[in-house]
Parts: sequence; C-alpha cells; structure tokens
Amino acid sequence: MLVLKAVLDALRIKHKSGVSVSTFEDVLEYGKTLLFTSLGDDVDRDILTTLWPKSWNDVQLLLKEEGYEDARQFFVCFCREEKEVTRDGKTTKKFVYNGKYSVMENKDDRCPHCGNKGYIKYMYLGLENKLKNWFRNRSMCTNMLEHWLEKEHWLGNVESWHLKKEIWDGNRWSELQWFWNPESVWALPTRCVHCNIPISADHLINSPDCDRQGAFKSVECPVCFENFEHCIKMAKGSPLNLALIGHFDGWQPFGTSFRGSGSFEVTVANMRKTQRNHVDEVYVVGFVPCFEVPNLPESLDPFLEPLMSDLCNGFIEGFHVNYPKGISISGYEPSREETVRVLLLCWTADHPGQCETGKFLNQGKCACRRCKLVGQHLENSSNTHYYYGQNRFHYRHPWEKRTIESELRNIFDIEHETRPSVRKKMSSEEGFTGLSIFHKYLYPLYGFDILNHLVYDVYHTVPLNVVKNQIVRALDLEMLDKAKLDKQIENFPWTGEFKDGRLPRQLGKDSKGIGYWKAESFQKYSFPMAECIMESQITNQRECEIVSLVSRLTELHFHVGRNGWTQDMIKLHQNLVWRLNILVEEEQGLAMCTISMHNLLHIHEDILNFSAPDNTWCAVFERAVKEYVKKSHNGKGIETTFAHVEAVREYLKSVEMEKETSPGRHDVSLVSSMKTENIKY
Repeated sequence: MLVLKAVLDALRIKHKSGVSVSTFEDVLEYGKTLLFTSLGDDVDRDILTTLWPKSWNDVQLLLKEEGYEDARQFFVCFCREEKEVTRDGKTTKKFVYNGKYSVMENKDDRCPHCGNKGYIKYMYLGLENKLKNWFRNRSMCTNMLEHWLEKEHWLGNVESWHLKKEIWDGNRWSELQWFWNPESVWALPTRCVHCNIPISADHLINSPDCDRQGAFKSVECPVCFENFEHCIKMAKGSPLNLALIGHFDGWQPFGTSFRGSGSFEVTVANMRKTQRNHVDEVYVVGFVPCFEVPNLPESLDPFLEPLMSDLCNGFIEGFHVNYPKGISISGYEPSREETVRVLLLCWTADHPGQCETGKFLNQGKCACRRCKLVGQHLENSSNTHYYYGQNRFHYRHPWEKRTIESELRNIFDIEHETRPSVRKKMSSEEGFTGLSIFHKYLYPLYGFDILNHLVYDVYHTVPLNVVKNQIVRALDLEMLDKAKLDKQIENFPWTGEFKDGRLPRQLGKDSKGIGYWKAESFQKYSFPMAECIMESQITNQRECEIVSLVSRLTELHFHVGRNGWTQDMIKLHQNLVWRLNILVEEEQGLAMCTISMHNLLHIHEDILNFSAPDNTWCAVFERAVKEYVKKSHNGKGIETTFAHVEAVREYLKSVEMEKETSPGRHDVSLVSSMKTENIKY
C-alpha cells in the first residue's frame, strides 16, 4: 500500500497542475528519492526499488489492479482515393471520399473496404468502467437514486407530472418507466450476428418460430437481410438502471481554428439537476481530432460508433457492478452484485452540433427537424441564405409535423444515393444529409427518436442567437449609442445575485466590443437591463414590444423557470415566441427570421418531454470544455493528453469517494513499523 499511496499522491499533483506525462515521470523519480530518505532501516529498499513504477505505463499496470482504466485508442479510416485535378492550367491532388469508413482497434489492422490502415487516432473512454467507478461510492449511489425518491412523479402515471422541474417530470421518463420499475418484465432486443446492428424486440417477437423445440425464432435482419436463429430473453426493470444525457461540441484549444478538437460527454440523468449540473459530473466519452476529419455527412459516425456499441451492450447485456451494502431502496432490495442497464435519454448540443450528429441540414430550404417549413431567399439580394417567414399565416395554419416513420424512406434514399450532385439536391429538398447513427443503433432498442430526442439548447438559442442578434441590429441602426450604453453598463445597479457571474462588458476601446461578451453577459443584458435602458431610447412601440418579449423569454428560462414550469408557463412561452416571430418578421424584416428564431417555436415540446430546459442545456458542458483547454500544453497529440487527464480525473474521483466510505483503504500508518512481507506491489 505504501507504493500505491505514493503513486496516488503523485497522480493528484499531476491532475491539479496539469503537467505532461514526461513531467509526471520526473515527479515520480523525485518522490522516490524523498521517500527513500525518510525510510527506516527495517524496510527493504531493494524491494521498494523493484516495485516502484518508473514510467507512465508502469503506473497504469499498478493502478489497473485497483480499478483504473486508461483511454482506449482506435484508428479510423475514411476510405478515399487520391486524384489529380487540373484547373486553370494548374494540376493539384485531392482526396475523393466514397462515404465508407471503418474503426479499427490496432494500428496495423486493415480497413475491410479499402485495405488501408487507419490514419486518424481516436481516444475513447468507455462506459463500462465509468459505471463501475460510479458504483464504488455510497454517496454517488445515493445521488443516482434521486429519481426513485420521487417515483410518485412518474411511476404508474399515464401523464407526466404537473410541475416540470426535474428531468423525470417530463413525458419521456414516464414513457420509459418500465426501465426502472422492478415489477416490469420486457423482451430484450438483440444484435444481428452478421452486421451487428440492433434488432428490436417487436421484430423478434413477430418473427416466425423455428422448427426445433424451444423459444427460438427464425430472424431476418431488416438491415442486411441475413437470417439467424435467436432465443428471446427477458429482463426486469430496476431502480439502479441509468439514463444518460449526451453532448457534443467542437472547440479550439489554442483560440484559433487551425487546430480544432471536439468531445463527446455524458451526465447521469438520474441525479437531481443541482447535483448533475457541475463540471465534476461531466464525464468525457471521447476526444475527436476535428482538424483531421473530412467534411462529410458521416464525419462523426466512426467516433460515435464505439459509444453506440457500449450503449447497445449496456442495454441488452447490462454492466456488472458491485453495489455497496446498506443503501435502502423502498420496494427494492439490491444484491451485492448487480447488473445495471443503461440507455441514452436525450442528446444536446448547439444547432450545428445537433445537425452534425443527427445528419440534418444546418441551414437551407428545410432546416427544421420538427416541422416541414420551407425557407426563402431575400428579395433583390445577393445573399444566398434562407430565412423563415409567413409566421402570421402559419400561426393559424401550422406547418405539417415531421415524424420519423414518415421520413425514413427519404432518409434511406439519401443515405444510399451514390451520385454526389443528386444526393446534394435530395438533401436540400428533404433537410437530411443521411441516416443518423443514433437512429441506426438506438431506435430499435427503445425508440430513440432523432427528431424529438435531440433537444434544442436554450443556452445557445436565446442568449447567443436571439438576444445577440437584437443587440447587434440595434447598434448597427444606431438605435443604441455605444458611448451612452457603456455609461449605462458601468452605472447599472446590479444586485448581488447578478454580480455572481459574468456581467455585460463595456463596448469601448479596452473591452473590444460585443464579440467579447459571453452567453451570461447577453442573458443579463436581456434581463433585467434591456428594458430599463432602451425604453427611453426607442420611440417605435413595436420595437419596444420586441425588446420586452425577448426579456420575458430570458426571464422565464433563466430565472422563473429554474423552479419548475407549470402548464400555464408553457402555454405562455408558446404564445410569447409566436408573437416574437410574427413581430420580428413584420417590423424588422425577413432577414432577422433565422433558424434560431424559428427553433424557439419548438422549445415548449422539449419542456413537455424533458422538463425544465436547464436539465439538458449545454452550460455545464461548456464549463467542462474550459477545463480541457486549461490542460493544453502544445499542439502535438493533445487529444491523447486530454484523454489521459480525464481518465486520471475519473479514477481519482472514485478513489476519493471510496476513501470516504472505507477509511484507511489507501492510507498507510507508520512507515517505520511497516514490514517488508506486507508489501504487495
């Protein structure tokens, strides 16, 4: 235990300081020197010298016996062919991609499609080890049972809870209540033995029986159309089962677009939002080297594939964990060894991130994934962007709703179209760029709907889009005087509550303009500041009403709604955003009717499905990204560095939590009284 404790102390130094692996090895060597000078004569130094780790690899081998698992490295190949292109008399080489890819576990493995090695490294931190770490601690286990403490909000209810505060107060949790109900039994889906794609339980049940005895079915895979025999297995619900909220974001570790990265993260939805919305509860799944990834519809699929595989295994087979003793669960008695199942409840990101993962058009003619609105160009303008109007008409005659069942044929046609120009035209007409990997893997398991379960992020939509666009317009049209605004910002009587965080910055020379405002700055400008300072400067009453509408939306989402949404508040929100869309179009013009403005019309649907928006918005994930950037040292293999740092963070957290419940596990008493035969490492 002496060596283990010393290594853990060194790891804590590494994590807190953010030093590189090379520096960490220097710390190890220095720590060994300090330790040896403090040892008594009764300790065998030769044994300690042999057992002391000399490198990062030695440390990993030592800690694996204590539950540590480092990130796994995959190798991704996007199948491509190099061609010469002649333009204006100049010949250049470029890569032409055919849409196929493969994910390999070893660097010497060959792609089954093109025969090449994987040339993009991907660092992936799996779900199974995360679950084992989470269940090592009693306090974490208690936090993950918060949904069960409020089971009267969803268990046995046909309709969702009247006050939408925690995520289990929404419709989606009630729909999936069989997943947690210990009295529910359901048929498990399976994965095709040929293509490994999940097959739904309904498809298995409706398959014909085999000739031989037993509950075997003759199953035809709906994806590859191969046949195999399968015996249907059953599962029971459990309060220990976990729902996850997923997230993707791209970011710049060095503040420039030259070296972009991205990350997939998850949080545990079973916890209360006050516990979950903290950077310590954001767990990274994988780091994507975005600068190496080609700009293709399937660019994120190979990086999501290991996560989809883990989610399938976690739902069908479950993960085996050791459950702490003595935690009482009303109506359910857990055993020492439990099988915990996992599902992805929803996925959040900003609008471009959702379009990348869900394979929707970011902008364009059919940019909405919930309804069949049609965009239009500005008249007499060279601007080729689409904008989304006719709101007054569509308030009375709503756009037709999209459903995944009605859209599948179009999605499959786009996915299997091999002619690039035809596929691009089809995408423009239908609003999809292909078949999302979420639908391929998760829809057969429990009906994960890419149209409704990829939520709209209020954190980006309201402050960083709607509020920002209104401020920029007011400044451009000189409705606001910059010098006067700076003085008002300086003298505004902020309360202590608002001072706790980022305030709007002055726009003057030193503060460098509106581009340096953050989401929280726009939020606080919109409420409570905007109405107070603009009422005396704007004479147009309809413009004043637009300012007031945006302020009310900000107040609802970032203040009143944090304590829960009633049905009246949801209806009020729906009326406010319709009025805002109509007024903006008629008073400010079609150029202000962006897709973000339209997306406001669908946020009430997410509130009904997943409760208050602060359960799923990206604020906590954005703060976690800042922690990754702090660990940046150079541009060489930073995804690998980030992955090691995150693996160490999660392990140290589980060790600290386990130490709270099992004092002395990683502690050492008097070193001088320690006998050499007790040294295990």
